[in-house]
Amino acid sequence: MARPRRDGLPPSTPRKHKLTDSYVRGLLPEARAYLVWDLRTPGLVIAVYPTATKSWKVIYPYRGKSRW
Repeated sequence: MARPRRDGLPPSTPRKHKLTDSYVRGLLPEARAYLVWDLRTPGLVIAVYPTATKSWKVIYPYRGKSRW
């Protein structure tokens, strides 16, 4: 279940896809930044920002907490 958002809007479902080169190149910016999770590599995420900037992130456990 997705976490509730701070602005009161309903939570969105996580976007999950196989992150191939052609898929990542085709990601378009939206009004809000969003994350796309990789189906093959646990913890690998690409963030797409409204300015069309894309950023890779890795989520890993450290001392019992998730780190980016």
